[in-house]
Amino acid sequence: MENSTYVALSGQFARERQMAVLANNIANLSTAGFKSERLGFKEYLSGSDPENQTSYVATSGNTRDMSQGPLTHTGNPLDVALDGAGFIAVTTAAGAAYTRNGHLQINAQSQLVNTNGDVVQGDGGAPIVIPQGATDITIGTDGSIATRQGKIAKLPVVNFDKPQALVASSNGLYNTDQTPVPVTTTRVMQGTIEESNVSPVLEMTRLMEASHEMGTAKTFADGEHTRLKNAIDRLGKTI
Repeated sequence: MENSTYVALSGQFARERQMAVLANNIANLSTAGFKSERLGFKEYLSGSDPENQTSYVATSGNTRDMSQGPLTHTGNPLDVALDGAGFIAVTTAAGAAYTRNGHLQINAQSQLVNTNGDVVQGDGGAPIVIPQGATDITIGTDGSIATRQGKIAKLPVVNFDKPQALVASSNGLYNTDQTPVPVTTTRVMQGTIEESNVSPVLEMTRLMEASHEMGTAKTFADGEHTRLKNAIDRLGKTI
């Protein structure tokens, strides 16, 4: 098989990975706080001789778009959105995780949890406990949580030195070994949810472009296969 076919195949593999990333973005259109991702490409040169190198297509990993999604008012007093950078910390079965999905609720133990049942962390990582029978729950822009009886806890916002290094997991959660740093400039908006920052029209356009490019690479590879087959057939015939 000639280098030209390998080059076409490298392009196909790269576009296949890009289509998987785009499909995941589209699948999370309705996931609150979701951040879309982009797959990076780079050139890979084979061979040590600069005059006789072959250029292949390679991927360089995903880049996350950390821009804020639209804020939508829900009227639910336990819904919160972060207006600015940062994350809410939760405790999962595997340890601490971080999210921008502010769909919160109260579990049977009167603890504030997310929709997965993960306990939301208050100051110092302690659970936030809402007194039974509490009414008129208010959440201030600084994260302070209060009822008619007064302040009961605070919902801290944290961020990281390298947000791009966070590893996305299921249910809108992110994992990292980095040490969280408190954020004081981000506003906590009660009764509001941050929508996904995915643009459906833009993502569908990119998906169609990637599919077209993948088809073009396949057509080229098929043409090369036919050319080589015909060449071998003709050269193999005895005169």
